[in-house]
Amino acid sequence: FNDHRDACELNKFDSMMRHMMHVSAGKCAQIVALDQHLELFRRAWCVAELVEARNLAMRQILVVRNMQCVPRSKTESLKKVRVQDCQASRPEDVEEILAKIKDKDEFNQALQRLLSESQGGLFFDLRAQVEELGGDLPSALFEVIS
Repeated sequence: FNDHRDACELNKFDSMMRHMMHVSAGKCAQIVALDQHLELFRRAWCVAELVEARNLAMRQILVVRNMQCVPRSKTESLKKVRVQDCQASRPEDVEEILAKIKDKDEFNQALQRLLSESQGGLFFDLRAQVEELGGDLPSALFEVIS
């Protein structure tokens, strides 16, 4: 699995994301596949990748199974997400992620902007895209991804 830090790819995501943005001349996108329980936002590596992509001005595309997975009542709970509370398979991973973040309050604020901005936030963009495409999520996802 990922028992050896140097052999693990997870701790190199920020370097890889910067490299991908550079070689693609900024045309790289992050596809965010969201689970129905919103566990993605409790995983330290995932949260760190989301904020890194936003910092790099990388296009982010949220993909969900259906809109019932992301009702406003569920997304409201995301206002409490903090990187310090996130988990990883290995405790050392959480420590490493937290050590890379100089200002955790600023990081959490950036995360909250990503999740909740009325223009440009992940959930706002998803809802706007679905509405723009007639409210049909399967065809909306096809349009957004292709």
